[in-house]
Amino acid sequence: MFNKIKPYEVIYGELIGPGIQKNYTYGHKEHHFVLFDVKKVQEDGSLIWLNPEEVEAYAKERGFDFVPVLYKGPFNKEFTKTLTEGPSVLAPSQKIREGVVIKSRYEYDNEQSKKALKWLGEAYLDQKDTTDFH
Repeated sequence: MFNKIKPYEVIYGELIGPGIQKNYTYGHKEHHFVLFDVKKVQEDGSLIWLNPEEVEAYAKERGFDFVPVLYKGPFNKEFTKTLTEGPSVLAPSQKIREGVVIKSRYEYDNEQSKKALKWLGEAYLDQKDTTDFH
């Protein structure tokens, strides 16, 4: 993974696989990294977040798996809740989806404007295995 990133780039992602996320494997026998965000340090030291399209292109260019995008558009609470349930998009044989990450459409020019949250599905939260801290 370290060979895929350049100096002054910071990547954000999630490890998935056995022993993580209530022991859901997401189809992997070992831990596996999935990218969801990137920021870069500029020459003046300021930080720049890549927008969602740039992050997806970065993932493809560098050979990272990228989290699936389920929807782009105005926020609708009722619709978004439906996206938190159902089988995993990463591994459909896994019958419970962990949830979704919601990002606001914002200017990606500084640390203060970054807004994102993770909405966990009720079926996921109802599971008794507590291998994570949700």
